[in-house]
Amino acid sequence: MPVTNSMVTKKSQQQSKAINHRSIALPSEHGAWGFLLEPLLMGMMLAPSAAGVWLCVTIFAIFLIHQPLKVALKPSRKSGIRTRVAWRYVLVYTLIALIGFALTIRTDNQSGIFLVPFLLAVPLMLVQAWYDAHGQSRALIAELCGSAALGAAVTALVLLAGWGIAPAFALWGLLLARTIPSIIYVRARLRRQRGQTIALSPTIGLHGLALLLVALLAGFSLLPWLSVPAIGILMGRAWYGLQNTQKVRASRIGMAEMAYGLLVIGLTVLGYIFNA
Repeated sequence: MPVTNSMVTKKSQQQSKAINHRSIALPSEHGAWGFLLEPLLMGMMLAPSAAGVWLCVTIFAIFLIHQPLKVALKPSRKSGIRTRVAWRYVLVYTLIALIGFALTIRTDNQSGIFLVPFLLAVPLMLVQAWYDAHGQSRALIAELCGSAALGAAVTALVLLAGWGIAPAFALWGLLLARTIPSIIYVRARLRRQRGQTIALSPTIGLHGLALLLVALLAGFSLLPWLSVPAIGILMGRAWYGLQNTQKVRASRIGMAEMAYGLLVIGLTVLGYIFNA
């Protein structure tokens, strides 16, 4: 019996339905969602603006492109319909990002200064993209560069609302002090749970440097002082977590890290509100 176009289309639709679209369209790592939402939430809480809303849409769409693009570029025996579905998601997310960016430019009253932090983040994004293209997206340097690049969003959002350069970039510094030591901590804790020997001092020392950085920024009145105990709490949880022998699921650790991120945001926003 001859194969008709309708039969081919029907078969393609059935294959598409059998595919796990969620695994193609959305990243599964809790940490990645946290590192995206923290700068967006902080930026909009501290400096809400119409242009900021559209920039959030743009950043969210760009963030979503990462997962299907990784699937589309990854060589696999199951290429074909899965790859085509991935490229469709890439196209949809790209269109949303372009529309959001166009509306951001249209509603921006600060002459495009919000683009500066993104230009500075481009090298970080390129490093992450290189590791993704080589199937090493979970490498330490890739995770550090990806999270650091996302932090640029908070600086861009407050610049859109008319903040000065120094306090705007101080917020990026705060997020770097939150995310980089946290990534090192989570990786160390997971290694410990797998029975590997870890050194406590490098992770705690990195948290100490982060605490010092935030304290210096607060001392120069670029951050509220309430940001300091927020980073101190992260240091305490790292000390306790790396000595805790109880095994905890990776997803639970990821959810806890999202909660700690919200704590940092909450205390910082309160610090700005009450000038503390």
